[in-house]
Amino acid sequence: MKFIKCLWAMAFLLGLISCGMNHSNLNEAPPPAGINGTKDSNVLMLELGMSKGRVDSIIGPSDFEKRGGSFFNSITCNSHVYNEEFDVKFVHTYFKNGSLIAASDSHSTTCQ
Repeated sequence: MKFIKCLWAMAFLLGLISCGMNHSNLNEAPPPAGINGTKDSNVLMLELGMSKGRVDSIIGPSDFEKRGGSFFNSITCNSHVYNEEFDVKFVHTYFKNGSLIAASDSHSTTCQ
């Protein structure tokens, strides 16, 4: 009987842990969908599914990085500076499991 109670307790704890891993902050906005931008930043040359290295080779290396989501469902937002001569702007690139899932330009701040 003690063994069965122990199994139930372990199952309960595993359930709590797995619920915590899937929990996301409801205040966080989802990343934008697709590729959106202008010719100024070269963001229109990007394609969904590209690696971070390939993206960096097209629009330049990212200057800032922010991670969000759970451990197994992590999304990374990278901020790339462009248009420095006139007014600093940022391209935001979003990666999930190492693949580009969204990109947009004309941001006045880094990824929030």
